[in-house]
Amino acid sequence: MDRSWMDKPDKLSVEYANGINEFITVAQNCVDSGGKVLCPCCRCVNKESQKLNVIKLHLLTSGFQNTYKIWYYHGEQRDNMEEDDLVAGEDVSGEQDDLATGLNDALKGEYFDIGPTSDFVDDSSFDVSDKYNFLFESLDKPLYDNCKDFSVLSAVVRLMNVKVLNKLTDKAFNDILKCFKEMLPKDNQFPEDYYHTRRLLCQAGLGYEQIDVCQYDCALFYGENANAISCPVCQSSRYVRNKIPHKRLRWFPVKARLKRFFSSKHTSKDMRWHKEVRKTENGILRHPADGMAWKHFDNTYPDFAKDSRSIRMGLASDGFNPFSNLSSTYSLWPVILIPYNMPPWASPNGTNNLMALLIPGPKSPGKDFDVFLQPLIEELKELWDGIDAYDSYTNCMFKLRAVVLWTISDFPAYAYLSGWSTAGKLACPVCLEDTRSRRITDKQCFIGHRCYLDAKHPWRRSKEYDGSTELRGPPRTFTGEDILIQLEEVPTRTTGKAPNNSSRKQKNVCDNIIGTLLDIEGKSKDNLKARKDLQDLNIREELWLRQKTNNKYEKPHASYTLTKEECKSFCQFIRSVRVPDGYASNISRCVTDNNKLKGMKTHDCHVLLQKILPVALLPYLTKNIRGTLIELCQFFQKICAKTIRISDIEELRQGIVIILCKLEKIFPLSFFTIMLHLCVHLPDQVLLGGPVAPRWMFEIERQMGLYKKYVKNMARPDGSIAEAYIVDEAVSFLARYVPNIETRFTRPERNWDLPLPNHHMDVFKSNTRPLGASCIRLLQNWKNAIQCEHRTILLEGGLPYSATEVRQREEFPSWFKKKISQMQVQNSTSINEDLYSLSQGPLERYHSYTSCVVNGVRFRCKEHDDTLKTQCSGVCTEWYNSSPRGRSICMDNNLTSINTSVDWYPNEPFILATQAQQVFYLLDVKRGSNWRFVQRVNHRSIYDIPETYEVVNDLSNNDVFQEEESVHLPSFQPSEDLIESSSLVRRDVTSLSLPRGLVADLFSNDKKQTTCDEDDLDEAEQNELFDDGEIFIDSEEIVSSDHDSETSSENESDA
Repeated sequence: MDRSWMDKPDKLSVEYANGINEFITVAQNCVDSGGKVLCPCCRCVNKESQKLNVIKLHLLTSGFQNTYKIWYYHGEQRDNMEEDDLVAGEDVSGEQDDLATGLNDALKGEYFDIGPTSDFVDDSSFDVSDKYNFLFESLDKPLYDNCKDFSVLSAVVRLMNVKVLNKLTDKAFNDILKCFKEMLPKDNQFPEDYYHTRRLLCQAGLGYEQIDVCQYDCALFYGENANAISCPVCQSSRYVRNKIPHKRLRWFPVKARLKRFFSSKHTSKDMRWHKEVRKTENGILRHPADGMAWKHFDNTYPDFAKDSRSIRMGLASDGFNPFSNLSSTYSLWPVILIPYNMPPWASPNGTNNLMALLIPGPKSPGKDFDVFLQPLIEELKELWDGIDAYDSYTNCMFKLRAVVLWTISDFPAYAYLSGWSTAGKLACPVCLEDTRSRRITDKQCFIGHRCYLDAKHPWRRSKEYDGSTELRGPPRTFTGEDILIQLEEVPTRTTGKAPNNSSRKQKNVCDNIIGTLLDIEGKSKDNLKARKDLQDLNIREELWLRQKTNNKYEKPHASYTLTKEECKSFCQFIRSVRVPDGYASNISRCVTDNNKLKGMKTHDCHVLLQKILPVALLPYLTKNIRGTLIELCQFFQKICAKTIRISDIEELRQGIVIILCKLEKIFPLSFFTIMLHLCVHLPDQVLLGGPVAPRWMFEIERQMGLYKKYVKNMARPDGSIAEAYIVDEAVSFLARYVPNIETRFTRPERNWDLPLPNHHMDVFKSNTRPLGASCIRLLQNWKNAIQCEHRTILLEGGLPYSATEVRQREEFPSWFKKKISQMQVQNSTSINEDLYSLSQGPLERYHSYTSCVVNGVRFRCKEHDDTLKTQCSGVCTEWYNSSPRGRSICMDNNLTSINTSVDWYPNEPFILATQAQQVFYLLDVKRGSNWRFVQRVNHRSIYDIPETYEVVNDLSNNDVFQEEESVHLPSFQPSEDLIESSSLVRRDVTSLSLPRGLVADLFSNDKKQTTCDEDDLDEAEQNELFDDGEIFIDSEEIVSSDHDSETSSENESDA
């Protein structure tokens, strides 16, 4: 394309006028909402935006910027240019073209919002035009003279991508650069070291801003306080000395990063996936968009919802120690935004998550968390109103809007984000002021879950739980309006300190259970204080501490605690567990020499609670105690499913109340921490937010593990993380435009599949990837019968059914081959290449492998599997006899145990590899070495979300191995069997003898222990604790507290 007219001195020539018209035609597709676009005249030089008619006038009077030959600021792609338009000596290869497209996409993303830059850039003298000109020059500059394959930029992107993916140290990378520099010709343009490499790539990044913070976290030196030298709240100095601030907040502006999602051709289409591609099914939750919160928001704000490009996000935060395993209390708090528009598989390991803030240490922000959120909140307000953005998928401008739907954090951080204290008697952020808690020795316990039962449920009248009947109704459901009213009543306070995800719930519940079962010191909830609390409440007398004649005390052995021998056997079972490859870490490492479990991570507890603990408990404890704990484990298994039916949520809501009530009758009061109480709210949370997987902390914790590896300067960990993050961000963006290299987005999973072959029949559509060396074997007993025309012919011949089955198995292959040959001679249209190949039968010689990968799952043959730490032989060519009528399968608490010594259909040993679903087996200690419990495996990288263009096969299979992950889990219906108090003590175990001095302190205080939080309230506070419509239970009928106080008091007395 000839643009020599741009250099003509005659601005009134026809050629120049036609050129300006051509430019206006290109530029009119890139105007913003105000009708303006950057002006390329010699006066504005693409630094000021003007309307098109003004630009035309500028070009006629001032002339065109003579170096602006490629109109990339106005939507023109570099690959639209011809070779003649490029500078002499420039060679444009495919890789350079792709990188030019990437730079154009980045340029469009920053077009209307030029964000801040990194520390490597001088903001005062370096604008967006200069930055991208510098990048395009690096792209046009060959690595050395006559180099046709690499430019400076492409070489840097490739090498930095290797550094990022393989986590090379700065020194190692510098050494590699030095070697490359020496191996290339002397006139090469290769960067000298990592500093210059990073400085180049940072131009393609979006940078960050540094905001000084008061040393007591009172305020940010931001906005109107940007130039202040002392804190506007506490008046303390901004600086330590010489303008060195006490703290610095790193702010990564979100607007530019969200705009880049749409300006990039790799992500712009996916930003519509949640609405335009995702297939919804009534009554099934698979994605946050299926939840009530998302739908309610869309109904409330239809203008926001009508554009599928509007972004919904979650905000996650937690503290972490940047010094990894070093003993330190240092805590950094990143604030991460998680966009939900894209499909979950498009963001492997959270690669599309955005770090918006990095809150400095060394201490957590605590109650001043909101101070640090100030710049992010201002951005979110702008995003709610909408900002101009370019959409490369439709090649047009649009109004980008975004909103944060919810926060994701552990329970202590929940208090920082919400402002509701998660400690004390009103710790539940759902029940709020209606929280039912009780004060026991040195702590709060959260019992009283009988209030969720039906009004006439018999358990309400029992005094065996906490010594009283339960007359109250369930806590109120507080709406957003209710909370806003409460906030209006909060007194104004001075901010600042004085100058002096379901995943966490699982871990805390698992720690409570394991600590109490194994009687782990410091973890067990059945300690001396817990027994004293039972005595104070005058319940479960058989568990009280008893004084003996020898001035010693005796602690009866509770039925929910294992003996030393049972602890040893239990830990041996845990040590023997082998799970599939990539499913979980090696949990056996958590078993200590003294038969305890320690050092379990959050995901370890997740797997232990849902899959292993139900089986491990079966040989121990009484039936009722064991059954209740297994029901609790199965509740978490079902609530954490990737796909869940709304009808199942109601079962879970009712079932968890039954479970908690039974637990209240078994365990001491100290067992019921706030985390156990929060389980009662989990079904409602799933109903609101959809499946828990997109909202739990596992992915965020993995990201924080990556941030730890960014730290190189131990004196400034937050600075190290910030600089490494923007380099990583720039490399990840540009590397997607370099063909045939491995990036964060194209890096294959550990168990990656082969491409699916293009065949008509499923039997040939195998994407199985064999592993290891192969050996050649002969195929025997391969003839397999099916229901077909041949079987009908045999039955019509008068043979018995059993004889027909045998004969069909023997004669079907030859009949099938003959039948297809006849149809082929007749030129039947139903015969294709696949069907003809199938009729010829299998080859007798075949290759055999010890391992393979199919559907993203690794399988191994049992002989090879037995030599390894993991277990991947869950699906074999032999089928176990799972007929319920036989003696080879047993059901115990919804757990399936099979006899692996009994085969099922030995003459039909084959399935298609693509039909295989992985299970793993756990030893059934009760029934012997040949019995195994079957546990289904749910891999986190495999999703069950249909799309609109998918054709979903209607395959049904009732075998225990082939169940779908979530919607076909066993029905959740906890039993309501009564638990007798007499069964809480083990008569076969000697009580623990305790010295008098150890127990005397518990009884030395004659003052009556406070046993209920309501005792701490005055009369007015007690009246305000529950609303006027609270329900009380009478022996004959339900009485509403709308009556006067006297009537209500009489009803309570009668009850």
